[in-house]
Amino acid sequence: MANHQLETSIVVLARQRLKALKVALAGREADLNQVQNVFHQLTGLTSLRFVENHGLSDATVDELILLDNLAILNVQYAHPEAIEKFSTESQELSRYLDMPAKALLDLIFKEGARFSNPEAVSVALHRGLISDLHHESAAYARLAEQEQRRKLRLAKEGDKQ
Repeated sequence: MANHQLETSIVVLARQRLKALKVALAGREADLNQVQNVFHQLTGLTSLRFVENHGLSDATVDELILLDNLAILNVQYAHPEAIEKFSTESQELSRYLDMPAKALLDLIFKEGARFSNPEAVSVALHRGLISDLHHESAAYARLAEQEQRRKLRLAKEGDKQ
């Protein structure tokens, strides 16, 4: 029952974000930063279907796919130049999202990306790898703790089998 309520809430919120996107796209002088923000809020919800073991029903996944496609079509129709901008930014971010945690920390602290690469820093913040740019040793300690917890969890799962 709770899972159904959660799925319904996700779909309702995604529909509301699609409506907000349509409003943001209205007019000849649409603020593309606002369009981008609403678009990313919506695609953040619709991308839940890509999360491993998401537990969403097929109907909910289908609804999220439909809403995602409608968002893209709305932006393409109203401001086709925005899709290219979104795509370029997404490609840059995905490089850091897929990067192993240690490699990302090394890029930020050892290779100096904290001064010149806000995308890498943003991804590290969102992944919970860093809390700020001034405490390098704390970031590596947090990573070691995460790795230790992961190893313990895997060991417990292995013992159950």
